[in-house]
Amino acid sequence: MKAITNQNNESLETVLKAKLATSQEVIFCVSFIRDSGVKLLYDYLKFALNKNAKVTILTSTYMNVTEPIALYRLKSLKSENFKLAIFDSEKVKTSFHIKGYYFKFIDEKEQMIIGSSNISKSALSDGIEWNILFDNTEIISDFLHHYNDLVKNYSFDLTDEWLQNYFNTYIPLKIQFDPESKADANSGGEVSLPELNYENAISLDYQPIKCQIPALYELARTREEGFDKALIVMATGLGKTFLSAFDSKNFKRVLFVAHREEILNQAKDTFKKIRPNANYGFFNADTKDIDKDIIFGSIGTLGKSGYLKEKFFEPDYFDYIIVDEFHHSAASGYLKFLNYFQPKFLLGLTATPDRLDNKDIYQHCDYNIPFECNFKTGINNGWLVPFEYYAIYDDIDYDTIPWRSGKYDLTALENAFTAEKRTENIIQNYRAKGGRHTIAFCCSIRHADFTTMQFNNQGIKSLALHSNTKQRKETIAKFISGEIRVLCVVDIFNEGVDIPHIDTVMFLRPTESFAIFIQQLGRGLRTNANKQKLTVIDFVGNYKNSHLKYSFLTGLTPKDLETEPIVSLEEATALLPLGCSLNFDLQLMDLFKQMRNEKLNRKERLIQHYLDRKDELENPYSLAEFNAASDIPARMYIRTFDSWLDFLVEMFPEDKFLQIINDSKLAQLLSEIEKTSMSKLYKMPTIKALISDGKLQPETSLNKIIKSFKAFYSSSVNAKDFTDESNLDYKEWNEKKWQNLAETNPIKFLSQNPKSIFTYNIETKIFSLILEKKDLSLLNKYATELAYLVEDRINFRREDYVVKKKYK
Repeated sequence: MKAITNQNNESLETVLKAKLATSQEVIFCVSFIRDSGVKLLYDYLKFALNKNAKVTILTSTYMNVTEPIALYRLKSLKSENFKLAIFDSEKVKTSFHIKGYYFKFIDEKEQMIIGSSNISKSALSDGIEWNILFDNTEIISDFLHHYNDLVKNYSFDLTDEWLQNYFNTYIPLKIQFDPESKADANSGGEVSLPELNYENAISLDYQPIKCQIPALYELARTREEGFDKALIVMATGLGKTFLSAFDSKNFKRVLFVAHREEILNQAKDTFKKIRPNANYGFFNADTKDIDKDIIFGSIGTLGKSGYLKEKFFEPDYFDYIIVDEFHHSAASGYLKFLNYFQPKFLLGLTATPDRLDNKDIYQHCDYNIPFECNFKTGINNGWLVPFEYYAIYDDIDYDTIPWRSGKYDLTALENAFTAEKRTENIIQNYRAKGGRHTIAFCCSIRHADFTTMQFNNQGIKSLALHSNTKQRKETIAKFISGEIRVLCVVDIFNEGVDIPHIDTVMFLRPTESFAIFIQQLGRGLRTNANKQKLTVIDFVGNYKNSHLKYSFLTGLTPKDLETEPIVSLEEATALLPLGCSLNFDLQLMDLFKQMRNEKLNRKERLIQHYLDRKDELENPYSLAEFNAASDIPARMYIRTFDSWLDFLVEMFPEDKFLQIINDSKLAQLLSEIEKTSMSKLYKMPTIKALISDGKLQPETSLNKIIKSFKAFYSSSVNAKDFTDESNLDYKEWNEKKWQNLAETNPIKFLSQNPKSIFTYNIETKIFSLILEKKDLSLLNKYATELAYLVEDRINFRREDYVVKKKYK
């Protein structure tokens, strides 16, 4: 028997590593696990599994101390000999406070450690803990008996789906012990292991941190599922570039693409930390490197047809391509680039996937979004700093400023913003609330230059930074050093420029767009030494969507708010990230109430929203096309008007075809496709089998349904329905297995509802529509048009399911 107290040069960490290196079976049973502890043991757990040891870990979510990233790091230890289980606190309404470690060795000898240490850096290495190492077989047997009962009857195996949900809903308990290293960032610092000299027990100078850990796990999983494209959505400051460097390590030829030289240069610095021995090059206006391991390319160059040729790069030259700021991918240069190259894997990175023009960028990554982490999650976990937000009333009357092509007239804005009275208010609020490193977002070069002059006239050292700035590097250096306190910028700081020193953000222009607001807010959320929070000073007036500021600050996107936005300060405050606060001038609260009261009722608002976008649609009748182009989900129209067809009839009362179909039972068919519940996409290929040769048929056979299934699930996007272990071999299924799936799932649920328009004859294997004679006559007459309407709704349900649910 031996006491382990983390004193006298012997810690529990050292003992556990030694046991892991020599054990044949290992059980850890602890109440909580933190990533700081997992990092200490990870290489030794991996070593144990590589030598075929059996490793089981049982933990809990007791008091929300177990970190999701710790579980993700453990889940990456993929081995048939590794099991990770969770104590079911819902099933057993009691605490889970066990701290035990069991080891069985090759000679059948058993040892156990029982004490006070969970898996955390403090508990394993330098915290004051009492643990006892013993080998009494009778006591060990009693403990194992209790452990086996817990695993069998009161626990469940950790699944990917459960872990995703835990990560998305996790709010950490703020505890005073187990302090995480403040230097734990992608900035180096060796993590050394004891001199045990065991093969594979190696640590890296740079390791994944924060939400990079679950993101890397989900990227590996999505490749295993057959995807060769993915979009990662992560808030600014969470390390997207480091993530791409880690994920691309096992690929030889890598291309990193961005639209600004600053981003490319910063990306190169990051990649060199992860892959110091690689050959690096650039492909931009000045340099055309073509024979390097890792190339950083400007989309301004690589998006031109003249460079998308085999004399520069063959389509499959790169194994791995990273497209930064992927929300730009709908632009023509990006489309040419994406259509030309055929890498083994394409990774898109963005903090704001929803574009201002509502163009669908998800299609360019096959609607595959394996991981998301917004700024709220980042702040809640301490990966980003909290903000203190001040909304200052701006008395400019935006109703008098012309609105053209989705923007305020720039000249009119400049004239309003260069009034000295407004600038006096800005400087007064800066003096009262601003910090040492302030970014002021301006609407134009003229506005930035004017504001810079006004700050300097008041003795506040300021510089402007925009496309006309000649000495950009020198300007940024002066800002970082503190020589310059305020940097007045235009759009140049929306994306890609990383300065953790920023402690104050000032919005001196209208930010009616959620995407721009989040991009600019994110410039100041990065953590930095001695930086406790970000101060946000926002000058808010009666410009379009200003009343949505409550919603923006909670991290909810416009598409998250399907019905109505958050309408009160109380609602917004309740949904804020941890440690954040809101301060709104009373005049603004009155203004927002007035703006909401002036809004049209929902039905009228939806009609107006459709009319605003109708001319942009190739087919104004298309449900799928409108849904992709709209920032209000099309299901809101279905919910409000009962069906898309009902809405179209109201919009186009002169269209006789729409009226005829709406008065028939065929309208029920279209409505059922729009509304039928789905936990999988199985119903869609079943209904699609009713279309043959471009015409809607009244019936179809089971064999045609099976063919429809195979065609539908040949797409890797749709194939995510088959990620369950029992379905992973679906491509090798025989006809009987496909038949069983079709009959027991979609056919059954579509046809057994007495109100349904579908029916199925189990004897003849015929799936058909329940139609009266007049409906059949209409079907025969308009078979082609109806096929289009059915397929359009199938496409809508498919894309809505994939994009909105992100296949979580």
